[in-house]
Amino acid sequence: MASAAELTDSPAATAAPVRRGFGLGTLLIAVVVAMAAAGAVAYFFFSTATEGEAVDGEAAAETPALPLPAAYLALDPAFVVNLEDPEVPHYLQVDMQVMSRDPVALETVRVHLPRIRNSLLMLFAQQKTSELASREGKEQLRIAALAEVQKVMQEETGQPVVEAVYFTSFVMQ
Repeated sequence: MASAAELTDSPAATAAPVRRGFGLGTLLIAVVVAMAAAGAVAYFFFSTATEGEAVDGEAAAETPALPLPAAYLALDPAFVVNLEDPEVPHYLQVDMQVMSRDPVALETVRVHLPRIRNSLLMLFAQQKTSELASREGKEQLRIAALAEVQKVMQEETGQPVVEAVYFTSFVMQ
């Protein structure tokens, strides 16, 4: 048997005890690697443009400008015409407004209002009661009225100026 002195002098007894677990250095390396991975993921998500989106200054250049707000002008007084109906006399009373996105253009419309009203009165007087009874007939008349207004403005100013016309009252009797 070996004595106690022999046991303490052996190389196996003088070696450092074996540790089971992570040391401080291993833990620091793991933290640094995790932070680098998190930084790379954050960079990827925040620095790349999403699909369909332009990068940097291109986004501002490709964004369409919002249209100007709509401005309306009432064509007062109401239009009152006899409808074309050979059997029974009928009349039509229509209140209308025109729409443009250029307020200055509406002032131009106001200047040419006598000619516009004349064209619209002639258009309305050609209508038949049976054609205006349906929603589709009224819509067709609205489209024709827009074409009349735009025709007058094109001839007077070189531009159609008006984007839409709206009936605000429509009475047939």
